[in-house]
Amino acid sequence: MRYLSLGVVALSLSSASIAQDSNRVLELSGDYTIDVKINGQSFKLLVDPDIGSSRVLNADASTKLGLKGSMIGGRHMVGPVKLTANSNVLNYDFGDVKDKKRTFWFAQGAATDRAAGTISPAALPYPIVRFQLRPAVAGEKLYILPLSDGGNNAKLMVGENAIAVGFNLLRNDTLVTASTGVLIADAYQGGFSGDSVSTMIRFGVERPTRPLKLKQAINIAGLPLNQMLVRVSDFGDASQIADAADVDQDEIVVTAASKKKPRYMMTLGRDFLSRCSALTFDSKAGQVQMSCAL
Repeated sequence: MRYLSLGVVALSLSSASIAQDSNRVLELSGDYTIDVKINGQSFKLLVDPDIGSSRVLNADASTKLGLKGSMIGGRHMVGPVKLTANSNVLNYDFGDVKDKKRTFWFAQGAATDRAAGTISPAALPYPIVRFQLRPAVAGEKLYILPLSDGGNNAKLMVGENAIAVGFNLLRNDTLVTASTGVLIADAYQGGFSGDSVSTMIRFGVERPTRPLKLKQAINIAGLPLNQMLVRVSDFGDASQIADAADVDQDEIVVTAASKKKPRYMMTLGRDFLSRCSALTFDSKAGQVQMSCAL
């Protein structure tokens, strides 16, 4: 059996509408779900703007559809926890658009408890997907991050290093992997500012994290961010980041212990997005646009 990596993650009262114009805009608000028919049966899917482009169904949805796996399976790593999935090509009907795409499902468990499954903006057949987060306020501006080459996530440069950036509309805290925490702590004079806590990552899996505070805020498309949670032992080792109380105020030098090529990943949470009224994935422009007020 062949295996593909799949990446995904995950809000509350629903409205989803498809603008009938040449730009084909999908507008989402409320619980950010969309009505869709899969193999002729009606479901709601949570549109999830975190890193990844997979379509993932809950186990009960796959049972309702009577799905059978193919020769291509799926594997998703949440730190050291490995989740495996079946997959097959399914027929999607969005009302004004029909699509045929490979879809993954877990033999047990759920991708989300808020819908029958999840789908990312990049996996939808719409060039523009807009999340309405709250009413707009005076003085908002557009802050723009480029999309990655595959369009699966936004991209942020720290020095010569590219960080894959996703958005979690449920979690309050911004979350980074261990290697990303080391990179950011080194570049922006950061130190741990609290004890380890267990944080839900995705698919029901919790992992240890620690809060990282930056002396110098990192610039996210022109918006400052000075704190985040670090997944201390996932995709690298963050043990060499000092506690904030021990950080030399003039200089901090942090080096990564792993010889493997680091995987830099960041998921911006509500702590960052609370200043924004809308989040737009525009695959035509190759951008993620945030309408925000400082």
